[in-house]
Amino acid sequence: MSEKDITKSAVSGIAKLDRTNYVQWCIDVQLLLEEKGAAATASAQEKLKFAKDRAKSRAIILQSLVPRLQPAAIKCDTTQAVWQHLKRLFEPSLIAREASLVETFYGIRRLENEELDTFVSRLEKAEDDLIAANEKLKPEDQIKAYILLSRVGKDFKLQIQSIYQWQKDNFTYKKVLEALLLENNRRKLVAVTKMSSEAVQAFSSKSKVTDSKSSADESYLQKITCLKCNQQGHFARDCVQKVSVSQDTSYLDSVTCYTCGKTGHISRQCPDGYAPRGGRPFRGRSHGRSSRRGGNTPGQPSSNVTSAWFAKVVIQGLLVRTLWCVVQK
Repeated sequence: MSEKDITKSAVSGIAKLDRTNYVQWCIDVQLLLEEKGAAATASAQEKLKFAKDRAKSRAIILQSLVPRLQPAAIKCDTTQAVWQHLKRLFEPSLIAREASLVETFYGIRRLENEELDTFVSRLEKAEDDLIAANEKLKPEDQIKAYILLSRVGKDFKLQIQSIYQWQKDNFTYKKVLEALLLENNRRKLVAVTKMSSEAVQAFSSKSKVTDSKSSADESYLQKITCLKCNQQGHFARDCVQKVSVSQDTSYLDSVTCYTCGKTGHISRQCPDGYAPRGGRPFRGRSHGRSSRRGGNTPGQPSSNVTSAWFAKVVIQGLLVRTLWCVVQK
C-alpha cells in the first residue's frame, strides 16, 4: 500500500473540518497524529524524533478538510503552519469564549422533569469550565448557592423558603445542596412508599371483592335443595353422596320375567339365566364346532323351531291359494 493510500485510510474515520465541528475535529486529529507518532503540538524533542513524519502529519490534516478549505491550507509549508492557519480561522477569541462560559453558568436552569443530581452536575461543570478559562471568573460560594436555589425550580418552593430563614453563616453552597438533596431523597422515598401502599390496597380490594362474591354465592346456595340427598346448600352435580337405591321391592310382585315367565323379578335379574325358546338356559357364548356346522347360535331360536315355523307358513299359504281358486270357479 502506498503512502498516499495510508494517509487516506488514516483520516477515513474523521469527519472533515467545517465551521460547525472545529472543536471535535481538533480532538480527533490530535489523537490520530499522536497515534501515528506525528503530533503537531509535540515538544521540540518529540519533533526531532519524528522529523521524518512531518510531511505525513501535514498530509493527514489536509486530507481531513473539506474541499473549499484545502486550497488556502495547502499553501502552508509545515504542519504547524497549517494548524495555526486553521486555528486563526475557527477558534474563537479568549474574550468571546469567556463571555460564552459566563452566560452559560449564570443562565443555567433546571429542565422540566430533570433529576436534581443531573442539574447539579451541569451547574458544577459550567463552573469548572469558567474557572479553566479564567481563574478570576470563579463565582463566590454564596452566589453559587443563590444560583442553585433560584434555578432549581418550583418543586422545592417550600424548602427554598425554609433555607432563606437560615443564619447568614450557614448559607453556603455545600449546606444548601445537602438540604435540597435530603428533600429530594425524602420525596423519592415517599413516592416509593405510596406506590407500595397502593399496590397493597389494590390487592386488599381485590380480596374483598372475592370474599363478598363468595359470601353472596354462599347465601344463594343456602336456598338451593339438592335433588339427590334432599339437603340444602349445594346442587345435585356437586353432591358428595351417592344416589341411594330404593330397597322397596314390593312392585316386583306384579312383574313377569320375559325369560322364565315367572313373577317377582325382571329378565336381567333372572336366576335361570338367558333361555330364549329352546328350553335351555344360556350358559355363555359357544366356542365349539356346532356353531360352525350350523348349530344354534346363542340368543337365536333353535333349528327345530325355525323349521316348524316355516312349514306352518307354507301350509297357510297353500290353504289361502286353494280357497282363492275355489272362489274363482
